Amino acid sequence: MTSVRVILVAATCFASSEAFAAQGSSFASADLQSWNELDILTRLTTYLDVTWIARGRLSSELPNPSNYVFGSDWNFRINKYVVITPSYYYFTFRTPSGSFGHGQSPTLAITPIISRGRWTASDRSRLEGRFSTNEIKPSWVYRNRPKLDYRLGPAKWQTSLFAWDEVFYFSKYRGWTRNRVAAGGHKQLNEFLGANLYYQREDNERGRPGRINTIALQIELRIRRKEGHNR
Repeated sequence: MTSVRVILVAATCFASSEAFAAQGSSFASADLQSWNELDILTRLTTYLDVTWIARGRLSSELPNPSNYVFGSDWNFRINKYVVITPSYYYFTFRTPSGSFGHGQSPTLAITPIISRGRWTASDRSRLEGRFSTNEIKPSWVYRNRPKLDYRLGPAKWQTSLFAWDEVFYFSKYRGWTRNRVAAGGHKQLNEFLGANLYYQREDNERGRPGRINTIALQIELRIRRKEGHNR
């Protein structure tokens, strides 16, 4: 019965992506990308974790490397059900013509979380400012990402499957013009090292490429602050 439920969740996510893609009149050719990310997770207090992020993207259609992102997430756990995350990212990118650009993105997110048995559900809402060299004026993006996690086996395995479906509203386009759907797995290798491997499909009504298929590897390195130690 559990396997059936997991299959249904995945099918629902991919079906919603198909429906979103059908809204566009046409799409550019699909791009195959590789996203490689290193996250360093630092616990400062019981209620505050900071994640330092470095990510690079390689593309089959765009000049490479197509994108770099560096930044940090400051995760404030309000209680066991809510996390508020202010963030800052610096990014560089390549346009289809091969020229370089860069920008900054201050961000604020709120994520309700609920767990029942092996299941964890979350619903992240994120508001981003966009200040980049390829835009005439600053813009903003609203993103909403419901996500399901399912723990496999006993807790000591520290292994799970996950799926999400994220929609984007771009102020410069005045509409919902991007959708990302993903599915993959997480494995905690030891106390300090974990990894996520997942497939993601992105559909864009505006801009190029119109469709992006991504294989992503995310490495998590955890650094925990020792109890009773003050910096």
